[in-house]
Amino acid sequence: MADPLRPHFRRLAICSHSGVPWLDEDRCAVTACRKPALRRRNHMGLGAASHHAIVSPGPPGRIFVPTHNAAGNAPYGVGPMPTSEAARVWYAGLPGFRTSSEAESVMKRILFVISGLGAGGAEKVVSQLAQHWADQGKQVTIACFDRPDDPTYHDFPQEVSILRLGRTNTTPGSGKFAKVGDIIALRRIIQRERPEIVLAFLTKNILLTLVAALGQGVRVVCCERNNPEQQQAHWLWNAVLRLAYRRADMVICQTAAVTRCIPEAVQGRVRVIPNPIGKWPISSKHTSPKTIAAVGRLTFQKGFDILIDSFARIAGDRTAWRLQIWGDGPDRDALVGRAQESAAADRIEFMGLSDRPGSWLHGADIFVLPSRYEGFPNVLGEAMAAGLPVIAAGCDFGPAEMIEDGADGILVPVEDRTALAAALARCMDDPELRERLGTAAALSARRYAPQNILRKWDRALEELAETSPAIADNKAIAGREVAK
Repeated sequence: MADPLRPHFRRLAICSHSGVPWLDEDRCAVTACRKPALRRRNHMGLGAASHHAIVSPGPPGRIFVPTHNAAGNAPYGVGPMPTSEAARVWYAGLPGFRTSSEAESVMKRILFVISGLGAGGAEKVVSQLAQHWADQGKQVTIACFDRPDDPTYHDFPQEVSILRLGRTNTTPGSGKFAKVGDIIALRRIIQRERPEIVLAFLTKNILLTLVAALGQGVRVVCCERNNPEQQQAHWLWNAVLRLAYRRADMVICQTAAVTRCIPEAVQGRVRVIPNPIGKWPISSKHTSPKTIAAVGRLTFQKGFDILIDSFARIAGDRTAWRLQIWGDGPDRDALVGRAQESAAADRIEFMGLSDRPGSWLHGADIFVLPSRYEGFPNVLGEAMAAGLPVIAAGCDFGPAEMIEDGADGILVPVEDRTALAAALARCMDDPELRERLGTAAALSARRYAPQNILRKWDRALEELAETSPAIADNKAIAGREVAK
């Protein structure tokens, strides 16, 4: 009888605490699918404690096929079983190798790594995922680098454990060695909590997590949330990050465009999952005065200086309109001064943080996003879901993928004050245009409905459950398991 597994095997990796030998198809055979047998050749002299491959009969399903590529790396592929009588293979005791049915029962311990729990978009996504997976009965932990007394803007379920590393100016290891202290603290958390997967959000946290997880046998998912090309990081930091990315088990980007920033070596592990966008309840749009709303951290990236200048150009003849800027940040004083010196000083309001998520939408008639660069702007999606007409700078990345110019919103060139002023005037003067754009925006935003996006995250976890961490980390795990 022909061996149905032979065409599907190149090499079988066998991990132990003392090395990673391998079996190839010349050393591994199945005598009969209905009667399992495996001739194992231990050509490195490993003892009985070694993790070994097992072949057994089973229904049609999936077969795990570890293969070595030309570069000598060991990505783990998953292929279909060739026949109904084919055997199924898994690695006894080796983390990461599961049948499809077993995959559903793994990934119960999840660790998030994020800078803080403020009002940002990444923080909101973490809160949504934490709630979603906690509802599924998973053990969810969040490690963040802020202080215990810092405010938490989004809601988290009580069963989610939040570990705030409490970095302050007086904390030992702060200053120039703060990052080393963060790595040590995070590594201790990984060792104590023993997560099966760590999801690192934002570029700097990604590097810290990849280093902290070395040798821990934990899967690391890098969640890029912004435009890596615009990060003001030292060239050495960027070089180390590109090397560290090779250790990522998966990289999740919010848009297709941002994938160009990910090193070629890991492109096969990149998945695109946009942010989940829910619809906030809002009050009637028929307010007086009419309101243009803009939301975001008050920094250079968000381009509020551009918006203030643009609004001031066309506000004189449109006295029924005002501009409200929501958010806080280091550029607040400079922006307030700029507004006070403008021709529309009495109609530009700085609102601070909204008292609850989404409350900035109440009474808004137009939403504007003047950013110089973005990742995936949640506030733009929320405005669209609420049925507001939206105007956005067509920056990398996000707005250009979220808006079809002229159909469900208006895109203008980045940092083009004249174009932004013209788009504002056009919307302010045409209520029918506002209605048409808002209606279309609400329909377009449905593709980001939380139930759809959260399923994509579930599928990402299922995919990770069917693969293994890096071989070097498997060696470390095998050694710890043998020691037990």
